[in-house]
Amino acid sequence: MRRIPRLSKIAGFTFLEMMATLAIIGIVSTIAGPNVLKIISGNRLSRATTQMVWDLQALRMRAISQKQTIAVEFTTDRVYTIKVNGVTTQTKDIDLSYRDVRLASTNNPEFTSTGTVNNPATITLTSASSTKTISVNTAGLIKIN
Repeated sequence: MRRIPRLSKIAGFTFLEMMATLAIIGIVSTIAGPNVLKIISGNRLSRATTQMVWDLQALRMRAISQKQTIAVEFTTDRVYTIKVNGVTTQTKDIDLSYRDVRLASTNNPEFTSTGTVNNPATITLTSASSTKTISVNTAGLIKIN
């Protein structure tokens, strides 16, 4: 007949070992947590800035190809509207894709059919961790500063 092993002979972790492991995990999480959130916020700001530059470049190319005047009007710190020849054609809410990113602009850039800009602007995007700016000059050059 076979003997059944006693519970004390079965391999496993003790309560003390489990508590020590949980304590270490808690300490590491407390130290790393805020840094991870800062990295995520910075990444979100970088993506929003890149997206804004792409949108502005596309609007400039559209103004040239369709021989129209296209303006970008920053209505709130999250929303901007696109106007073609003075008529609103599209409204974009940056908060839908890039939560916690806010917009501010010194002017509302207006792209002409030649690719130049009537109202040069500096657009500031801000998140909890940092700030990035985009400049749109009179020649139509759009760049991240």
